[in-house]
Amino acid sequence: MTAAETVRVGRNRRRERSPLQRAVRIGIVFGVVAVYIAVVGILPLMNSRWIVVDVLSLGDAALLAIGLGAGAAVAARRSPSGYLPLAFQSFIAGGLAGSLLALLTAAMSFFDLRRIFIALSPALLQTLTFDLGVPLGPVLVVGAGALLAVLGAGLSLGPRAIGKPILVGFAFVLFFGVFQELIQIMMQFGTLVSDLPGRASVPQAHWRSLPLRPGERSYGQEDCESKYTVVSRGLPLNTVATSRPCGY
Repeated sequence: MTAAETVRVGRNRRRERSPLQRAVRIGIVFGVVAVYIAVVGILPLMNSRWIVVDVLSLGDAALLAIGLGAGAAVAARRSPSGYLPLAFQSFIAGGLAGSLLALLTAAMSFFDLRRIFIALSPALLQTLTFDLGVPLGPVLVVGAGALLAVLGAGLSLGPRAIGKPILVGFAFVLFFGVFQELIQIMMQFGTLVSDLPGRASVPQAHWRSLPLRPGERSYGQEDCESKYTVVSRGLPLNTVATSRPCGY
């Protein structure tokens, strides 16, 4: 057998890997990703940002995406044998990904890993185990990972009329959940600016011609600063500070 034939046979063997081996490899990859974002502190930071207050955090959404992504990755190479074998492979991949995360929660329960990885806090352990502790929490993590992977495979293979609205809706909820604080600040700032017509872009030379409105107070001549108290619609008093030349 020549060298070219040997290389060709090796490539064919790699291509002929069983679907179960591929599912196991995908599950390990997604499980390592889940463990990594927990260990380095990315997941605790995500948990501090709510998408739906007191219901769903950004960290929860990331774990859901990992479970769904494992199933979608398995379903990316469609098998002619039908959906049931593919669902089984997705179940294995998601369960394996959840198993790696469950091993992390078990290790956090029995060992003080925070001396090495400061991000592995008790709050993170409660989040990963759904406040159920060990062993019920890790078992639930494995089961949730397996079921999410099957769901991800179903959405990937299902009709676009069903999967696309779900993905678009999830993306919108994720976007507005992540940037909700920025959106609130922008809306509040727009309300304040509307209560101060013509004052945002007034040149410094024209401060003398701007009389104070009722309810506004001017003070701080020593440090050359004036502060205007503005009453917004239905909002508490807000103080807007603007620079002003000395002697005005």
